[in-house]
Amino acid sequence: MTSPIHVIVPAAGSGSRMQSSTPKQYLSLAGDPVLSHTLKRLLNAVPSLHSLTVALTAGDETGVALVRQVASSYPEKLITTIPGGAERSESVLNVLDSLQQVAGKDDWVLVHDAARPCVRPEDIAAMMAVLNADGGIDGGLLAIPVSATLKRSDAADCVVDTVDRQQMWSAATPQVFRYQALREALQLASDQQRAVTDEASAMEAQKARVKLIPCQPDNIKITWQGDLAMAEAIIASQTDLK
Repeated sequence: MTSPIHVIVPAAGSGSRMQSSTPKQYLSLAGDPVLSHTLKRLLNAVPSLHSLTVALTAGDETGVALVRQVASSYPEKLITTIPGGAERSESVLNVLDSLQQVAGKDDWVLVHDAARPCVRPEDIAAMMAVLNADGGIDGGLLAIPVSATLKRSDAADCVVDTVDRQQMWSAATPQVFRYQALREALQLASDQQRAVTDEASAMEAQKARVKLIPCQPDNIKITWQGDLAMAEAIIASQTDLK
């Protein structure tokens, strides 16, 4: 029997690197906000989806209205919003706390970046197939094997050495772990005031076995201005995924 999946989308960030007065999740992408594309992609792609929760900045009425608009097209889905935190890990932990009465301890929790609207359904399906088939791992994430030559720099941005790229991956999302294990890992990091940049790093600190599942390189995260044009081109090329 396939475990239920609870999807979490942290969307409380400001996206300061975009140098835009509008948070990047609300920027227009192919005629719709970035977040709208992301939510629809997840709602259409995730098997056994039991709930989807978006963590928003407190008082973000734009985000609430957008999520409600998307939810109106999926009346059979449990789609909600809650206030997020100052950091991604805090937002995810807030959602996990809100799911205590809904999620079982061994349910899967799938966390996906709000600014990754191009994730492919087949990559999500492949990841879930691996996780459901291998009882010896604690979770996993989509990732892209590094193909570029990597350089390590000093404080002046001069090359120190060339890093061996073998077994090096660029982490992406979704990242998927069991509900109770992830909640405990993030709560411990919070209690210890230890910064974690993603869910996998919190689980790694608990010596969890985290599987890297390769995905297509077009699963980009919109971070810089130029990424919007790239994402629009990718979405236009993914005609069978809309």
